[in-house]
Parts: sequence; C-alpha cells; structure tokens
Amino acid sequence: MKPILSPGILTVVLALAGGPPSALGQGLQKTPTAPQVARPTVAQRLLYGPREELPTTGDRLYDAFALVEPESLPEVLSVLRGKRRGDPRMPRSLDDQRRAQLLQMFTSQLPRARKALSTLSQDTEKTRPERMVAIRLLGFLGRGADFPLLVAQLQDDASDPSEYIATAVVDGLVDLFEREPVICGLVPGAFDRASAFQRQALLRVLGTCRCKEATQTLAALLGRVAALDATLLSYLSRSLVANPGASLDPETTAPIRQRLMASLPEVRREAALVLGRLADVSSVPELLRRLTDDHEGAREAAHWALKSITGLRLSLDAERWQRWHEGELAWWQSRGEDLVAALESAPRPQTLAGIREAAARRLFRHQIAERLVDLLSSDDREVVVAAAGALGSMGTRIALQPLIQLLDHDEDSIQSAAWLALKAITGLALGRNSAEWRESLS
Repeated sequence: MKPILSPGILTVVLALAGGPPSALGQGLQKTPTAPQVARPTVAQRLLYGPREELPTTGDRLYDAFALVEPESLPEVLSVLRGKRRGDPRMPRSLDDQRRAQLLQMFTSQLPRARKALSTLSQDTEKTRPERMVAIRLLGFLGRGADFPLLVAQLQDDASDPSEYIATAVVDGLVDLFEREPVICGLVPGAFDRASAFQRQALLRVLGTCRCKEATQTLAALLGRVAALDATLLSYLSRSLVANPGASLDPETTAPIRQRLMASLPEVRREAALVLGRLADVSSVPELLRRLTDDHEGAREAAHWALKSITGLRLSLDAERWQRWHEGELAWWQSRGEDLVAALESAPRPQTLAGIREAAARRLFRHQIAERLVDLLSSDDREVVVAAAGALGSMGTRIALQPLIQLLDHDEDSIQSAAWLALKAITGLALGRNSAEWRESLS
C-alpha cells in the first residue's frame, strides 16, 4: 500500500483538521487561558468551508479522512448521495457541480479501498482508520462484487476494536443492499460458509434493510441453522415493519407456521409475531391453540397475532376466541363466500347490504377487502362511498393505494370517504393531498 503521509497530503490533512503544525505544537505546550472554540469537523469543512481548503485529488481526499476523521465520512457521503440535505445552519450549501465533483473523487478511490481491505487483515490501532474509510466507501459506492470483501471484515474477535469495525461493515452492507437489492440473493450462499459471528451480522443487515428483497431473503434462510431460528424470526419481524409492502409466498410462509409448534418457546413466540405481521389467516387455528401455551411469551404473542390478523380486541380467553372462530367459519361456508362473490353483480340495495354485512366479519377480512377494492372503481357513488367506509373499518392495508387515488376524485363525498378510510387504516393525520399520502406511505 502506498504511504499516506507525504508532505503535500499532510498539509491538506492539517488544513482540514484546523491548523498548521506550529499551532498544534503551541496547543501542546501552553494551557489555554480562554475556552477554545470548537473547530468544524472534516466533514463540515469539506461540505461548507472555503473552496481553497478542499483537497484537489481523490488521493488527498481519501488520505484526509484516513488520517484525521474516518468516523465523519458517512456524513459527507450521505450528503453527496442526496440522502441528507446537510446542515441548514451552515453558511454555504453544496452546489450540484461540487457534489458531482466530490462524488467522482471518492469513486476514483474504490480500487484503493478494495486493496486496503485485501491487505489490512488485522484490526490494529494503526490500520483501523484506513479500514474504516475503505469499508465506508465500498458500502456507499461499491457494487455486488464488494459483498464478499466486506463480509470478510467481520471477525469473531469480540474485542471493542473488532466490534467497531463490525458496526461499520453492517452499516455499509445495509447501504449496499438498499442501493442494489439484487445483492440480497448472494446472502444464502455466504450464510452457509460464514462463521457464527458473520451469520449474526448478516441477519442484522437483512433485518435493517428497507427493501422487500431483504425480507424475502430472511424468510428463505429459516431452518438453515436451527439454533438461529428465534433470532432470524425476530429480524424477520423487524424487516416486515421496515417494509410494510413486503409479502411472502405460501411456500415461504408454511415453514414459519410450522415454528408455532417448535420445542423452544422463544421460537414459537417469534413465529407468532411474524405471522401476525403477515396477517396470515391460515395460521389462526394453530394460534388459537397457542393461547394455552405453557410459555407466557408464546401465549401473549399468539394473542397479539390473532388481534393483528382479525382486527378484533378480544381478551386472552381461549374459549371465547374458539367460539368466535367457529362462528366465522360457519358464516363463510353457509353464506359469506357466495355473498362476497356476488357484490359486483348484485343490484345496488343488495350490494350495499352485502358490504355492511361483510365488513363486520374479521376472519376472512383480507379476501373480503380484495373484492371491496374492486368496488372502488364503480360508477355508483353510493357503492364507492360504502366500500371505502367498509375498508376503513376493516383496517386492511391492501386498500391504501386505491384509496389514495380516490383523493383526486371529482366527487367531494368520495374524496371524504377515502380520506376518512386512510386515516382510520394508518392513524396518520394528513390532509386530502394525494401526493402527501403517497410520500408518507412510500
């Protein structure tokens, strides 16, 4: 690796750090007589300071952070990639031309970052700043080919320095996956070859990512290492919260449902929470049995899941839930399925009555909601208003986008019904602007 303490680079570093060598020496020899004004960080000087203080090449830019302040690099990269708008208190904003120039300078250093991570295998106080900068750069600007190199930085040593590096790697991988979600597909192969420490970190990365591919990858890993099932399900639950639009196919959901009968209570508990977030109606019979589980955590998780799936607020009374379940099944088999299927073709009075009856049911509310969503495009104003009101009372999120579209409808009554339904489903207190709703729910 090339030396990073050449005279020209040292001048740049000291300028970014806040002063020349003489000033630094005086600071060591004299006791300040007045409080010192906090100097701007490297990031602040780079983004908001005078242009004449800025490094002129990618090498100097890289060295400035590696020598002085690697922990502030994420702040710079976030602003350069538009993820943050910067500090509004600063006197000068970063113009697009300078942003593109700095981004190109950082990008030019990716080969150097890859070389650093390939050669600096030991985490020492001397090598750590260089490794930190390399990890941050590959996380923010790298590609799928950098995934194995970043994973290799995760070491089993539980010392504080290694944990410091591991945190940076996790953050870098999260950003890498969110920029290129297809990289999530590389995780299963790496997971099989990984150490225990690396597996834990990969689960953490997937559980943090805001992309549906991360959710699906987590679910696909279930069962590969039985000892990690509870941890994996916990991260899967977090991932479903972070990615409310994510869904799992029946083949992927079935193994989760099977974990409701696992021997370990923590696995049963976490599986119930995931199924509740998935609104998995097929798991209701087994969740009812979990209401009498020997483990308190598993019982409470099953209770929460049932409330989440059905929208009901019954107490943790297994017999009461069982009676409700039997009644719902009887209604669906004797009347409900045919009633819902005929909603679009029935005369208006029967359609309106059918909407009211179906909306009062909870076990099959997602199947019912799918048919009610179809009614939102009806030419009959009363039918649309009734369907929107029913969807609001049922609380199912599959209707969000169609309801947002109705905020732009010409009919005020339809706009009002859609707006009230959106507020009821999401709990958000937004106005009737459809763009505002889309941005909040994106």
